[in-house]
Amino acid sequence: MELINIGKFELCQYIPNRWAPFNPTSILCLEKPVKPKPAPAAISSTALKQASAENASKELDLSVPPIHVDPSQFNSVLHKGKDDADTNCWTSPGGAGFMIRGQTYLKNSAKIMGGNPLLKLIAVDWFKVDKATDKIALHPKGLAQSDAGKNLPFILVINLEIPAKPNYSLVLYYAAERPVRKDSLLEKFADGTDQFRDARFKLIPSIVEGYWMVKRAVGTKACLLGKAVTCKYFRQDNFLESVMITSMLSLHILMFRLPNATN
Repeated sequence: MELINIGKFELCQYIPNRWAPFNPTSILCLEKPVKPKPAPAAISSTALKQASAENASKELDLSVPPIHVDPSQFNSVLHKGKDDADTNCWTSPGGAGFMIRGQTYLKNSAKIMGGNPLLKLIAVDWFKVDKATDKIALHPKGLAQSDAGKNLPFILVINLEIPAKPNYSLVLYYAAERPVRKDSLLEKFADGTDQFRDARFKLIPSIVEGYWMVKRAVGTKACLLGKAVTCKYFRQDNFLESVMITSMLSLHILMFRLPNATN
């Protein structure tokens, strides 16, 4: 199985502040079967760029000119971090810190650096609500319903619900600069069944800054989200919203990788 890096995110400080001092970074991937190929002797940065370009050519329609996706065009609760000292914000980190399965994984278990993401993180919301809310993308004042949002070829909305008193939702918005290519893995994920999605959607966690014990407990092993938490999906217009419903137990499963939650 090969992993396609579809997006990354980093929270410069866990929200609410009482959860500090963690600086978690994660990468979202789709898994696809591949035919084994001879393993290269070394992986260069040029090869990584070529691999990212190849993924884009397989997943997005290159016959359509790309649009310029600028995060400053979109309003969100959390702002994009300006530097390492900024807090209560988000950034999109590089892929060098993540190792994902390459095309030769079935043959030699070789992993490669994540490379550039297929989709661009454009905004992050942190909502405090009385009742857990699905279909965030349909909110009339939300990003997906804005003029700028409607002009995007495709948006992947990740809605991480944390039921509590009150309820919280961490919502991430990933955008494509071109339409999704027909019969691609991303198209099958966007328009496929929930069973297909749950079997392929993974998260790779990483604690950039935090206690050593937490770093070791979280690790960097890929987590199959459909096994770790309850996932629901909502497809409409130019977006797919993935709602991940967590409890405190499932949140621990997601973060600390209990055996039945990993793959």
